[in-house]
Amino acid sequence: STQSHGGLYRNLLRVWRPSFTDKTMRPVIEVLLWVYMTISVLACLARTDFNCVFAFLGYYIWVTKDNEGVKNYLFFLVFVFVLDIIWTGAIGSIWTNDEQGIIEGVRRFSVAMSVIEILVKVPLIFLFWKQHRDTTANAAKPSPAAVGAASQYRAPVGPIGAPASVVSGGGYDMRPVDGMK
Repeated sequence: STQSHGGLYRNLLRVWRPSFTDKTMRPVIEVLLWVYMTISVLACLARTDFNCVFAFLGYYIWVTKDNEGVKNYLFFLVFVFVLDIIWTGAIGSIWTNDEQGIIEGVRRFSVAMSVIEILVKVPLIFLFWKQHRDTTANAAKPSPAAVGAASQYRAPVGPIGAPASVVSGGGYDMRPVDGMK
């Protein structure tokens, strides 16, 4: 019986291997980034920090599909994750035990939002790491067009594709505005 359950779990893991080219995973990441942005704005009611701007930066990197940006954002996301844990441990305990009237409620709310923010970052770190890993693996493989027709030049396209929002379905025009370069 245990043997059959082990085989069942292995088969489920073989079936569920999320791919970032898969249309089901891109909306998950985008929604998590929206949640991160919303929670970070609410946490900034009493806590002045960088999470709000950092959340918007992550969304921008995701919708523009910048492969190098994904790697850099992952590094900083881990760094910010560690800083948030330190802040919540050090300041959060002081703020939740402080009694200063209305400020007390705002501070407790901010600490609660900071804890939720930390919990949202865990899947984001995993998903951005997987994105970086898959992108690096795909970039290392030569495309069939490059192998079969080496004399034909094709404009380079990143493994993620063109910028677009999964939630709205709209595309983003990233060309410079006239007069701005």
